[in-house]
Amino acid sequence: MPQNFVNCNMRRSKTILLIILVLLGFKVSKAQYLSTFTAVQIGAEVELSIVVAAGNTCNGMNILRSPDGINYSEIGNIAGICGSTSEDVKYSWTDTDPLRNSVNYYRIDLITLGYSLPVTVFYLHFDKSPVLMYPNPVTSNSNVYLNIGRNDVFDVLIYSVEGRLVKSISGVRGNHFMISAEDFIPGMYKFRVISSRGYSAEHNFIVN
Repeated sequence: MPQNFVNCNMRRSKTILLIILVLLGFKVSKAQYLSTFTAVQIGAEVELSIVVAAGNTCNGMNILRSPDGINYSEIGNIAGICGSTSEDVKYSWTDTDPLRNSVNYYRIDLITLGYSLPVTVFYLHFDKSPVLMYPNPVTSNSNVYLNIGRNDVFDVLIYSVEGRLVKSISGVRGNHFMISAEDFIPGMYKFRVISSRGYSAEHNFIVN
């Protein structure tokens, strides 16, 4: 059987499948409808940047959020005709109440076009604490976030409950580092962080 005949039949089958899905009410994810879709924490909010690629138009868009990447709920919308037949069009939307100290999953429901692929951001809410550590107790790996500038350089000193220095990490850059349970025997510990700009903080943790 000629190869071009096979390819033609495959394309025709895919087209028929898409038509059936649309008629049945399914929405098909199409990443190419958006040339840009990002989520960035800015202060106490998450800013979504959405760019509808040229050649696509939609009748409004719904903003969806999920705590697990599976179960999404609508948290807002951008009304009106969106996109353009001739140029990229940028939109922005602000989540003023993100899920605290956890991963936020976002998708865009472009209604007539379908769903975007998801983007994620880990939203940090320090409140009055200079340190966030999750999970604690530590069973495998734990993420530690510091309420300092992302360009700071700092050293980490980790002490046993008796006050003995058991581990040190030097020259860490940014506001994040990890603690691995395999580096410690089970018990209680405390780490102290000292940055190049004079920032310091302490935090207790448990290794199981």
